[in-house]
Amino acid sequence: MIRITIDKKTFAVDGSVSILTAARANGFEIPTFCDVAGLTPDGSCRVCLVEVTYPDGTRKIVPACDTPVCDGLRIRTGTPAVRNARKQAAAIFLSLAPDAPKIRRLAASLGVERPIFISDRAGPGACIHCGICVRACAEKSNGALRFSGTGKNRRLTLPGVDPRQERRDCEACIPYCPTGALKRDVGLGIGMETAAAQRRRSAIRQIVRWLFLIAFAALVSITAVGDLFGTEALSAFSRINPFEGLIVLLTRGPAAALPYLPSLLVLLGTGVFGRVWCGWICPTGTLLTAFGPKGSRITNRGLMRFKTVLLLTAIVLALVRLTAPLYLDPIALFSRGVLTIRDIAAGGVFPPLNLETVLRGSLPFAVLMLLNGIERGFYCRYLCPLGALLGLISRFSLLKRIVNLDACVEGEDCADRCPTGAISAKLGSISDPAECVQCGDCQPDSPTNAITFEFGSPFRAVPREFRFGRFELIGAAALIALITIALLIFSPGLP
Repeated sequence: MIRITIDKKTFAVDGSVSILTAARANGFEIPTFCDVAGLTPDGSCRVCLVEVTYPDGTRKIVPACDTPVCDGLRIRTGTPAVRNARKQAAAIFLSLAPDAPKIRRLAASLGVERPIFISDRAGPGACIHCGICVRACAEKSNGALRFSGTGKNRRLTLPGVDPRQERRDCEACIPYCPTGALKRDVGLGIGMETAAAQRRRSAIRQIVRWLFLIAFAALVSITAVGDLFGTEALSAFSRINPFEGLIVLLTRGPAAALPYLPSLLVLLGTGVFGRVWCGWICPTGTLLTAFGPKGSRITNRGLMRFKTVLLLTAIVLALVRLTAPLYLDPIALFSRGVLTIRDIAAGGVFPPLNLETVLRGSLPFAVLMLLNGIERGFYCRYLCPLGALLGLISRFSLLKRIVNLDACVEGEDCADRCPTGAISAKLGSISDPAECVQCGDCQPDSPTNAITFEFGSPFRAVPREFRFGRFELIGAAALIALITIALLIFSPGLP
């Protein structure tokens, strides 16, 4: 052990560690940028600069990450010269990539408000020549990635390597890039194979979900033809609907719920793969997420829990033999409108308007379509009880979306692209497992391959923001009370 002084306080430290490690071990925070877990530090970014005085009186400003401590070393972490040098380094990075979130956060933490020059290559994914990727390639792969040229002509290259083979076989450097430039700016095609595979997966999902929508529309059309087919064709989709099966079980008993046994496969699939029903199968969800404003226009994430309130309310109402909750079921909503039109048409070409039939059948679905004007998939996000039921199971699914927070550089953009609002920008692009529908749309656009879908323990920790809590229970109790009061007032004859 040796003794060093940090900001006039003396500590005993291991003589083999760096200044940065010693400072952190004793509660001092020194800003860093190129100090990346798993890579050997090299001090190239100049953000972790400190002022040191050696025992012989020599005074220097050195990078803390790769400068070793020595006995009698005196370190000052916040002198004016040090702060100015850090700001200068951050300002250069901000000038090269002024729109990169990670760069903006670094600049803001050091008090840098604006770039010091305008780069002709500036952009959210511009290369800032930090060299982290070169270190990663040397230490994690074969060292093929290097810089060539100087000044404005400095570029990343793959000298002496077949670029196509290199691009296909190795992406070890991508997670380390602080701006995502390797996939978007340097022009080497690194990571394009993976991105193409991820886009193919997204395209397959779109094809699958639209095929399910077409199949469902065909079943509705067959049912609407008339008595030739009755309603048996449409019931094929209802039989795999867990919410409808649950309500039938509670209101009519196990015997009536036997036809819904196939819906257990959906519940099992959700326990393994998450909410794939919502992301890949549900025809109503496919239709409602096909139009309307993108992104999350409603900023209060707590409102997404309202569908869980509706689910709990539906369960309580079903226990007292009320089937009204089925009016909110996504499959029933879609089909009821078409069947209402059939019932009206059955009375003749110009039947008298049956207002009650229209209100019970077509109006609810029309309202949902109008709500899409507020936010795309409004019903799916805030009102769908089936989505809430599957979400409760999906919290414990084996397959979950995983984010490498050390590699993630675009949390806010990822959250804006999420079709269900499952991703929280505030939590660094982590997603709520109860809201994620396994669409994978966030993967191809991740410039650092920070997003993966992996199998693991069903009991992985969930951030407090996403946990089931008192809101759902209190909300359900309040809604049940309101419904009870309404029934007593408007239907006094009910037992």
